[in-house]
Amino acid sequence: MTSMLLRALPLTSLVLGVPLVAGCPTTPMDTTDAGPRPDAPGASTDDAGPSSGPTYTGEVRPILAEHCTGCHVTGGIAPFALDSYALAQAFGGRIVEVTEQRIMPPFLADNSGECNTYRDARWLSDDELATLARWYEIGMPEGDPSIEPPTPMLPPSLSPSEITTTLDVGAEWMPSATEVDSFRCFVVDMSAVGDQFVTGYEVVPGDARVVHHVILYEPSNEAAAATVMGLEGEDAALGYDCRGGIGASTYPVALWAPGSGAQHFPAGTGVRVGSWPAVIQVHYNTLTAGAHPDRTRIHLSSVASGVTPALITPIADPANLRLPPRMASVSQTIEQRVPANIRVYGIFPHMHQRGIGARAELIRSGASDAQCLTELPRWDFNWQLGYYYSSPFDVARGDTVRVTCDFNTMEESEMITWGEGTGDEMCIVYFYVTAS
Repeated sequence: MTSMLLRALPLTSLVLGVPLVAGCPTTPMDTTDAGPRPDAPGASTDDAGPSSGPTYTGEVRPILAEHCTGCHVTGGIAPFALDSYALAQAFGGRIVEVTEQRIMPPFLADNSGECNTYRDARWLSDDELATLARWYEIGMPEGDPSIEPPTPMLPPSLSPSEITTTLDVGAEWMPSATEVDSFRCFVVDMSAVGDQFVTGYEVVPGDARVVHHVILYEPSNEAAAATVMGLEGEDAALGYDCRGGIGASTYPVALWAPGSGAQHFPAGTGVRVGSWPAVIQVHYNTLTAGAHPDRTRIHLSSVASGVTPALITPIADPANLRLPPRMASVSQTIEQRVPANIRVYGIFPHMHQRGIGARAELIRSGASDAQCLTELPRWDFNWQLGYYYSSPFDVARGDTVRVTCDFNTMEESEMITWGEGTGDEMCIVYFYVTAS
């Protein structure tokens, strides 16, 4: 079983991951919902004036502006826009459906407070959900068109003074025109960064229409760096194909999805990176805009000293991941004792396509009850997000962390085991921690 919370030595690379950022769908909603349905409660507009309930301009547009139109905007990566009354009305029923089910905005962890809450959570409140539902029920009235639209929420960016290095994939890459989702890994020179601590980053996609996720991976050691360089050398084109994973022991440093902007690690902390080459993995999606050339860059903010070193470190048990076939629900539970006093800031779960849910718990030394750390009521392979807690918390030496991953193997005919490929499975949770 892998040692946890001692060193940043993940067992494998994540396929996707984004820490607390906006995400955008790559599969379209049903576009047949062109307005109020005849059977919708209150679909008759006889009493659909502004005084009878929420209107688009008064209450609904601000919700969409805050949570949706960063991606669902004309020219954005989402398969359709929601940045006008006509468009919002056309998809009104689907908006209510996917928000009530918390499929959108894409934020898989329960942020209700029953388990935990998270920094920068993309989470609609119960009142916001009720507003959207009521607006649809009464026929989706527009309201007063003279009301000024809300100021667009622009993603944060690093100031020029914060940027210490810019990583570049090296040239333009044309994603596959015949494959909707493709994953390309680009090995980048880190000698200009050297042995420093990354404290923040900003991903700048070359063409935002096709870039779905970006992750910067740091090799765990020089041998891992040599492995990824070898993989790149075996591919005659720029970079190498990495749909099934990076192919070497790495851990994520920068994680991005559309709408997120710059990210800063928790104040006073940073992740150490070495001078050996690193890997930028780009997930391309061509569903909406087709294939276009991209040259993604990543701005880094780093310091040589003056921060508390943070580790992005895993808990996993590869040898004992064995999932029988034909099971609607089967789980792997891993318990690991914490070997040192630590402070926990964030969590990054990872499974493959059979995952259906996950949770992490903390059992204090001497206690019998478990404390919920993170609950993912559902899992979506396309939305592997990371989550920073609203407030960090301390874990003592001797406490136990329990991770449970739930899977559905109904479509399988053979035992599923641990592996890099998406045809295999994983149950792994990374934690962002410092010594306490």
